[in-house]
Amino acid sequence: MLQASWSTLGRYEQSGRDAIVAALRDAEGNKSRAAEILGIGRTTLYRKMRALKIDDEERMMAPGA
Repeated sequence: MLQASWSTLGRYEQSGRDAIVAALRDAEGNKSRAAEILGIGRTTLYRKMRALKIDDEERMMAPGA
């Protein structure tokens, strides 16, 4: 179901979405640290998460789950 919701993203948006989800996972859910990893501000991270429909539950999923 999740795949269908974001399968319409373009290549650029999908790679950005993947980078954000990976940074959040690496930062163990800490958004300030994830923003630091990505080299963007925390407010920008929140804006991108909303735009790309990244929710708290999804970002904590293990890869391949």
